[in-house]
Amino acid sequence: VSDTDSILLITLTLILVFIWFGITITTFINREHSIILAASKNFCFVILTGIFIGYCSIFTYVGEPTEVSCYLRPILICLSFV
Repeated sequence: VSDTDSILLITLTLILVFIWFGITITTFINREHSIILAASKNFCFVILTGIFIGYCSIFTYVGEPTEVSCYLRPILICLSFV
């Protein structure tokens, strides 16, 4: 993977993290809204947490592989789907 691909991947991931942050803040502010209550507040935040962990797992694939990043890859991927 070239440096350009890595920069593009990190940039896209950071944009998605900012979008996730906005959605999380919006969900927290409107947690008493009927749509959020119908979907269950806890369920919404569990899903949002899994999405964030999935986004964070991308950072373990960029750069030189280290022992820590190799250990974290499967753990983060599994946690994002739980």
